[in-house]
Amino acid sequence: CSPGLVKPFLCYPYFKVFKTVFGGGEKLANMKAGLDFDESLKRQPICFIYGQAKNTHFHSQGHLRKLREMPGCAVVGVENTGHWCYKQEPELCFQHVRRFIMGS
Repeated sequence: CSPGLVKPFLCYPYFKVFKTVFGGGEKLANMKAGLDFDESLKRQPICFIYGQAKNTHFHSQGHLRKLREMPGCAVVGVENTGHWCYKQEPELCFQHVRRFIMGS
């Protein structure tokens, strides 16, 4: 494989599936233009739980800040866990999900 063809996003199966399903190019750009993240969060808040020790993150600090600022949303970084934080710290993750759902 040519080094010029290797891109970081090719390592992510989610991205590859998403791009394949939506076709990429103009079709993908049109689909993304119709999405409004802020409006979506007003209708359906998110509880975003992630492992802080994960090598690669699909989010930026800006995304986390935006989620933290949205009423009803929660962001939880679980210390000393990776991608499978809910397997490594199931009770802690459950507590956060329960708190999010119950509103306490």
